[in-house]
Amino acid sequence: VKYGASWCNPCTKIQSTLDKCIKMCEDTNTNIKFVHLDYDDCEEFFDEREISSLPTVELWLSGVCIDKIEGFKPDEVEKQITSRISLDLNMGDGDGEVDEDF
Repeated sequence: VKYGASWCNPCTKIQSTLDKCIKMCEDTNTNIKFVHLDYDDCEEFFDEREISSLPTVELWLSGVCIDKIEGFKPDEVEKQITSRISLDLNMGDGDGEVDEDF
């Protein structure tokens, strides 16, 4: 989940990193979803999630936030998402589903 705002320059700049990761996911058929939330559209939700820095990227697994990257850190975002792509590919046969015998 990318927490950002249309008026936030670092949020706009980090989008190119996320676009690169989205393309990797599409190319490898991984079961990873990307969501963008804009501060102006859901300010209360940002407060509930205690988002205090823009951009913030959260990585979720099975309904649990497993990592939170605050601020403009494109290298860290790419590293963490690439790691999740590799893990997703290793858990299945590339169809986006986890194999039962894994």
